Amino acid sequence: MKKSLIAILILTLLLPSVLAIEVTLKDELKTGETFLAKFSGNFIDPVLRDNVAFYRVTGGKHTLIPADYDVVKIDEEYYVWAILPEAEDNYTIEIKDVRYKVGTSESTDDIITPFNVVGELASFQISPGVVYTNGNFEISMQNMLNEKISVEIVTSTVSGDSAKFWFFEPIIEVEDKVTLELRSGEGKSVNFRVDAINLPSQKDITITSGNTLYTVPVYVFRNVPNNIPTPDVEPEVDYRFGLVKINTTMATNVNKTKIVFIKNHGRDDIENINLSISGILKRYITLSQNNISKLKVNESKKIELYFKTGVEEKYIEGQLTASASGKDYIHMPIFFSIVKGFIPAAGGDDGGEQGQGGQVSDGSCYQCSADEVCDVELDENECCQGLCETTEDTDGEASSTGKIVGWVIIAAIVGFLIWFFKFKYKGTKRKSVDLLRTSERKKLAK
Repeated sequence: MKKSLIAILILTLLLPSVLAIEVTLKDELKTGETFLAKFSGNFIDPVLRDNVAFYRVTGGKHTLIPADYDVVKIDEEYYVWAILPEAEDNYTIEIKDVRYKVGTSESTDDIITPFNVVGELASFQISPGVVYTNGNFEISMQNMLNEKISVEIVTSTVSGDSAKFWFFEPIIEVEDKVTLELRSGEGKSVNFRVDAINLPSQKDITITSGNTLYTVPVYVFRNVPNNIPTPDVEPEVDYRFGLVKINTTMATNVNKTKIVFIKNHGRDDIENINLSISGILKRYITLSQNNISKLKVNESKKIELYFKTGVEEKYIEGQLTASASGKDYIHMPIFFSIVKGFIPAAGGDDGGEQGQGGQVSDGSCYQCSADEVCDVELDENECCQGLCETTEDTDGEASSTGKIVGWVIIAAIVGFLIWFFKFKYKGTKRKSVDLLRTSERKKLAK
């Protein structure tokens, strides 16, 4: 009886905090599905990226996980969208160190919301999951299945101008539905134009295919009247990695190079982008560069990740992080397995999964050097879309050591022969001549 009363008392104390912030999200996500949550409440402090974290919950243990995510405020509500690691498990999203109203009082209790990822694979993935803009924008879509899919796009008006979006590219449009075809593993960006929208408006873009449905909130602030406060708009910073993730497996004692592009999708140039590898991954991965001084609009730059394994088998999770002028962080998760004796499947990306999103389609091309081999079939331009690798296995080391020992032995034999002929052979020849002379003298004496 006492335990029941205590449980009721605790629930009574926590209930106001739970009710103060309303969280809207799917309790269950498919593997690879883009995460989207909405937080509604009376926030005193703004919710920033640094206040948000994702955790994997296994056996009661909470493990911070890398994720590519963003926070967008529309009206008084906060939206969080994310690309999470593709692993079936239980997770939580947590908002920390933010003050919010609970009745007439304030609270800084962490806002913790659980969800889980099931084994069923999502048909496709999108990025971003929320849009807040005063101009044209794009949404990237990635087919995650091993078959072609048709993606339907429908726009509806929540408030403001009822005009529809236009599209830069010719896309099939029937009865207000736009259809997009995606081959297996293919990624495409759909470019939306806002020319026809003349008032601040909120739209919902519903994107569906197979077992997966997304509703993307879009707020367009255009031709804002004087009596409506205009949102503070900083220079647009929108840059992304060409891959959503790297999931790779390598053998022990192997060196490989992975290529990732970073591209500026915004309307402004970006300066001073710092690049870094997290935690223990620094022991196994080095970058071709740690800083990009300037990334112009629509420009992309190549980053080389040099993988080097040791003799131990390991599984490591981490991320590649980029930050523009110390803020505006983006992350790319890296899942790295080292397996002794691992042999990549023919034509595969060393047994791991390629990051979703693929290389940036900007005409950039990476060609392996003379002492490297691409582990996937080259395209028509001889560009490597996989890994350029130089293998230095233990057999190779033994072979090199054997060659060195062999050359040392040969050099020793040649040195001995030179010494023998120079000193021993010539000395022996002089002694034989003296013996003949001695024999002749003996004959004459007789």
